[in-house]
Amino acid sequence: MMLKIWVSALLGLAACGINAAPLQVSLPEIIPLSFITPEGQKLGLYVDLVNAISQESGIELQITITPFARSVNLINHGKADLAVHNTSAVQSSRLRNLGTLHLTDLVLWPNTRMVLSNKSQLTGQVVGRLRGGCQRVLDTSAVQFYDINHYEQGVKMLAAQRLDALCGSREAILFAIRRNALPALETGQPLRLEQMQVALLARQDLSQSQLERLERATRKIMKSALPQQLASRYGLK
Repeated sequence: MMLKIWVSALLGLAACGINAAPLQVSLPEIIPLSFITPEGQKLGLYVDLVNAISQESGIELQITITPFARSVNLINHGKADLAVHNTSAVQSSRLRNLGTLHLTDLVLWPNTRMVLSNKSQLTGQVVGRLRGGCQRVLDTSAVQFYDINHYEQGVKMLAAQRLDALCGSREAILFAIRRNALPALETGQPLRLEQMQVALLARQDLSQSQLERLERATRKIMKSALPQQLASRYGLK
């Protein structure tokens, strides 16, 4: 009788997940996708999607938002359990892709003096990028990269002619241009480099049960109306 009571108690604890530590999720700091407000609140399209996946899967996910390069390093070196990133920016062969959360174009956005028709025009020019970004798609011997902390810094430098072009997500750059009221830049014609698949990526050594639950939850959330609602909320439509 006593043995049955102990077994029941242990099963109850396991079902409640009392001993389960939250999984750590690394997000890159990109307004309006994932960012921290001056009051310390975590907001953004990726933040809300991760929270919805957490609720749907029943697995507690703890979000950390850091600069782009640090966020990449966290997941590449196994210091985070999951991450939301462009699959080309990380060592995706070592990670499990749980589902696409966002599709966006990687572009070169020119300053007001430049009209871009191909990448070769940037030979010898200064190109802004989030630290560690865009290196795979641009010839590093031909361009001079200038590492920025965020896109708002980048668009201000574009407007001041301190950058010849800015490399990054079309939506995030356009959002920063509008947020900083720079209409002259908004009329520019960015050069599309490729489409980026931004996915929820996980360490492959997580338990099979966790991976399957998160994958199912991601699929369900992305088929719902929530992604479009969030895109409208954060001005990405």
